[in-house]
Amino acid sequence: MPVAKMKSKDYQALVAVLSGENISWPVAALAARAITAYARVNQWMVESGKKNLGAYELGELVIDLGEKTEEIIPLVEKLQAGSVNLDEFAQKLEVVVLYMEQWVVDAAERTDRVKRQG
Repeated sequence: MPVAKMKSKDYQALVAVLSGENISWPVAALAARAITAYARVNQWMVESGKKNLGAYELGELVIDLGEKTEEIIPLVEKLQAGSVNLDEFAQKLEVVVLYMEQWVVDAAERTDRVKRQG
């Protein structure tokens, strides 16, 4: 199994949330879910997406995901600056996390369809 190098700025921002001093357990759990979803997305890319989808189709999926995950860093920065409270942060991060979790399910179903078709 290949070793992942977690250099993504999104990943680093989520780790920073977990390392923060004044976070609640629910926010920590949400950040951990986001990291898990991030890992699942990358695992799908390496193990299935790149092998089973054409460049254009894979590119569309990656762009779609990127449009949503680009909300993570500004959101974390707002939390760190104190311009968003924990409840607001959690609500907004949960939208991104749910999207990422569903995205990887949908992407896996898409590659399964491609494999079945031939």
